[in-house]
Amino acid sequence: HCAPSPVCLFKERTYPVDPYEQAFAGCGYEVLFLPLVRVQYCNTEALLEALKQHTSYDGIIFTSRNAVYAFGDVISLDMVHCWKDKSMWCVGPATAHALRESTRGTFTHVLGEEGSAAALACAIINIPKRCHDKYRLLYLCGQNRRDDLPSLLQDVIMLDEVVVYETQYDTSSLNQEWTKSPGWVVFFSPLGAGSVSSFLEASWAAKAKRAAIGPSTGEAMARCNIPPHVIADKPTPEALVHAI
Repeated sequence: HCAPSPVCLFKERTYPVDPYEQAFAGCGYEVLFLPLVRVQYCNTEALLEALKQHTSYDGIIFTSRNAVYAFGDVISLDMVHCWKDKSMWCVGPATAHALRESTRGTFTHVLGEEGSAAALACAIINIPKRCHDKYRLLYLCGQNRRDDLPSLLQDVIMLDEVVVYETQYDTSSLNQEWTKSPGWVVFFSPLGAGSVSSFLEASWAAKAKRAAIGPSTGEAMARCNIPPHVIADKPTPEALVHAI
């Protein structure tokens, strides 16, 4: 029985342990990492000012791990204490995990790990109606954020948006030479799909099958004429391995 072809993940490796690498290695796959997107944090002053207004907010929405890291970069220990009992709404399990890890479990209410913006909006809308009028959240996102969450929540609660990171394409890694070509490439963001679609056909990745971490990434891939062969049911390592 020969080993399966390597799986190439279009993402940064997380340290000390990457849960995707762990899950694939457990099934006999070699895992390669190729980040396609560079992240730059921005608007730190605006974020800091907003965090000082903790009495005005009921909690924070984190759209991704990058939003968590931007938050972690500016918040002081004193300030963490002021926010620790507020609702920390996270889009997806990876975001919630990053928040728990980076703050060592400081926050009492880490909520909304359902995996999609729509599911998170539904959870927020389902808080008691009497709270809606005064319910106000700080919304931390990237410059390419989708409109799902704000549009679903705009008539229900107050949302103050701060763009805390910017993402830029970096396709230089697609010129990589492999000793054994990957059998699968996995996309982790809609932005990643846009960044590589034009390079894909001319590169080693043209022969590989394509997987998407979730529906919004899958839709973006389809729009770029590189539709996924499979989409993970949930944005988790286990669901991705199962799909492949």
